[in-house]
Amino acid sequence: MTRAFPSSPAGRGWIRQVPGLRTGPRRRLANKPCTRRGFRTVRAYGRGMRFLPALIVDAVLVLVFAVIGRASHGENPAGFLLTAWPFLVALVVGHAIAALLRARPRQPWSVTWGVVVWVVTVAGGMLLRVVAGDTAQAPFIIVATIVLAAFLVGWRALAALLRRRRAASTAGEPDAAASEHSG
Repeated sequence: MTRAFPSSPAGRGWIRQVPGLRTGPRRRLANKPCTRRGFRTVRAYGRGMRFLPALIVDAVLVLVFAVIGRASHGENPAGFLLTAWPFLVALVVGHAIAALLRARPRQPWSVTWGVVVWVVTVAGGMLLRVVAGDTAQAPFIIVATIVLAAFLVGWRALAALLRRRRAASTAGEPDAAASEHSG
């Protein structure tokens, strides 16, 4: 059972109550959901926004890939959208597939999510290029696969490494602080 009602007297948006979901310190959303009789309050339009930053970063990196590729072949870099559009369409499809997978990765910035997006972007981009009448020769497929892997999976791997290092450093700080105060 889902009920919808205005989120505030100011009417800034609609929220819905979803039964069976639990709240907790790690599950809180930006709008600070409250619980009421076993329901969790969620902004209906706010849940999909967590995918947007990763999609924007990926789209910018696909555009950079197209600009670099055109410039390296002596073509006018201003026509980069002609090269990029099949990959941008496939990128959006890749994000949708990653979000809809049953055993999906939960976070769009995870490496697993990036691998799904990368595979769909390369395969779908090449397919759309061929369907549109452009070429997809073996050297281009190899270079696109490698560069898009570095771009779409690489930034996520770097972010995961930085998160681990930050978690390790913050996990070590309380112990160090406790040993300084005890001695």
